[in-house]
Amino acid sequence: MKIEELMDKERKAQYRLLQALYASKNSLLLKDLMRQSHLSKVTLLKYIDNLNHLCHEQGLACQVVLEKDIVFLEENGQLTWQELVAALLKESVAYQVLTYLCCHEQFNITALSAELMVSEATLNRQLAHLNQLLAEFDLALSQGRQVGSELQWRYFYFELWRHTLTKKGLNDLTSCIDAPHLANLFERLIGQTLSKDALEQLLIWLAISQRRMAFQKGEGSNLLKDSDFIVSNRFFKRLESVLLHYLRRYALEFDSFEAKSLFAFLHSYPLLPVASMEYILGFGGPIADRISEALWLLKKAQVIAEQTKEEIIYGLGLFFAKSYFFKGAIISQSKDKEQLYQLVDDEKRDILTVMMNHLMLQTGRLANQENDFSQCLSDGILELLIFFY
Repeated sequence: MKIEELMDKERKAQYRLLQALYASKNSLLLKDLMRQSHLSKVTLLKYIDNLNHLCHEQGLACQVVLEKDIVFLEENGQLTWQELVAALLKESVAYQVLTYLCCHEQFNITALSAELMVSEATLNRQLAHLNQLLAEFDLALSQGRQVGSELQWRYFYFELWRHTLTKKGLNDLTSCIDAPHLANLFERLIGQTLSKDALEQLLIWLAISQRRMAFQKGEGSNLLKDSDFIVSNRFFKRLESVLLHYLRRYALEFDSFEAKSLFAFLHSYPLLPVASMEYILGFGGPIADRISEALWLLKKAQVIAEQTKEEIIYGLGLFFAKSYFFKGAIISQSKDKEQLYQLVDDEKRDILTVMMNHLMLQTGRLANQENDFSQCLSDGILELLIFFY
């Protein structure tokens, strides 16, 4: 799912304009922008004026300037992409629906349309559009209910919030979490302090989980398939103890799903130090098995040395864990795969393409498959292989 798919026609065009300016190092010829956007000069200039008004209204230090047929971006260097995305999504009904559903298990069309101040017909159109976007995540909205795995819903919201929330939005979301206490517990668990970015991501996941803890898990265990390897993992047992200790102070009910879903999250994102990931993988399981097979393939193709670096095991662990536990992806800033390939010569490029396709096949997905999740996975593994080749 591309984040601009939550925007209306004008906001989507403004989003792509900003993307084009960022990709071109902040300046482009007006005629090139017209060609890229398929917009007339009148419409493009109108959209630029409206974008500048929006930025001013939202207090963003950003303006798109037209000077002698050159369009360039003027900002203070401290503006984040999330702030721009948040401004463009502010009036999106689809985004407002998703925001509401993060904390409400069910919804009523009449009540929700009144809450969002839109007609029922408009809301129904937006729900149909959202269902098209949610299909990649194996999720849906039907008859006032959120359909699909609760683990998948939490993953979806984690991806959504990390791409769209400003610093203030993140602070509001995570205000229910005692960050210092949590950081202290995790320091004891992993034997070192979490980085600022890792702690922030952990806070987002736990804030989403805490808000949705009372929701019916539904098909919640489906993506925690064959979870025996999780339950028997010693790191999981220690994690479960930490989570129980943390949630006890909030008098919240606790079941094994909470610890399993947190385990899946920690296994799939670069939060834990290398030593902790090695410890987790040391107890075996389907992810460790796929890593062993991948290492054999990469060594045989001489993409990596016989003496395997721990960083590539870590990267493969993230790659296979994410493909094992989750479905779907939200893309806010696309990567240029051709630019990555330019870092290696033609012969190595062919070998990398073959290896990447082999690794994608191990996940059950093809590198050229037309969905955003496969593209994100293949981009990530390509970056990893190029780095070590």
